[in-house]
This record gives sequence, C-alpha cells and structure tokens, in this order.
Amino acid sequence: MQFVDGLFGVRDIDLLEIAILLPDGGEIGFADDLLLKPDRLSSEEWASI
Repeated sequence: MQFVDGLFGVRDIDLLEIAILLPDGGEIGFADDLLLKPDRLSSEEWASI
C-alpha cells in the first residue's frame, strides 16, 4: 500500500492498515428492522442496542 509522502504519519498508516482488516462493527448483532427503520428508535429499541 502506498501513500503520498507527508499525507499520513507512520502511526496513521499502521492504524489504517489494521482498520481495513476489521469488519463493520456497527452492524454486528443489530436486527435489520432496527438498522433499516426510517423513524427514530424508541426507548426500548435503544436499550436493545
């Protein structure tokens, strides 16, 4: 993987390389009806998350 010199620091590049390998944690374990709900979540729905 190549980056433009000076655009990212070494630590940033290391973190990006690790993050690319991780799945989308925001979707793990959440029911589709909550993820796709067009309205605001209720108190009970928020509690389930």
